Amino acid sequence: MAYAGSFSVGKSSAFKLAVLDEAVGIARTIGDSDLMCETIHGKADVFLYLGEYETARDWFLEAKRLAHERNDRFQVFEALFHLVTISLALGEHSSAKAECIDALHLCVELNMRFYIPRLFYDMAEISISEGSRKRAARLHAASAQYGRPTAVFEPQSFQRLGLTAEEAGAAWLAAKSMDIDELVSYALADAE
Repeated sequence: MAYAGSFSVGKSSAFKLAVLDEAVGIARTIGDSDLMCETIHGKADVFLYLGEYETARDWFLEAKRLAHERNDRFQVFEALFHLVTISLALGEHSSAKAECIDALHLCVELNMRFYIPRLFYDMAEISISEGSRKRAARLHAASAQYGRPTAVFEPQSFQRLGLTAEEAGAAWLAAKSMDIDELVSYALADAE
């Protein structure tokens, strides 16, 4: 019941954290590792929403540790997915890259293709930080095309990469010519 309270619409973050603290305490008392992992993840979500990235990271790392202990690969993935967001927000690109690679591997293993466009987008952001503009463009194109199959090439969405319209168009066509397995392999590769 306490955990369910964290989903209350219109309640403050303080309320949600209070009910999650209660749920964590109950989960510890009864030894329910599933509820413990869920409630800790819930606390991390609230701190992430509040923009308290360091605190959110600590809670997501704890949720990930518990999920590993339980061999709950979905919860490991969920924690990794959010850890990528935090690492990018903090400008910690090498951590973001390692987390994103692990998350993408799990995403494919668990057949959770819904998350793939966001992971491609995150990998594009990481590529930008590494100075790999053409790689970033192809990953950005892959994110757009896989996220919305009806997406059309919009050169302005590539402007911040400093590419010519021709280079951006080439990246778009290259991504379009690849199937999802090829795109995943490309995202996991460490070269342009």
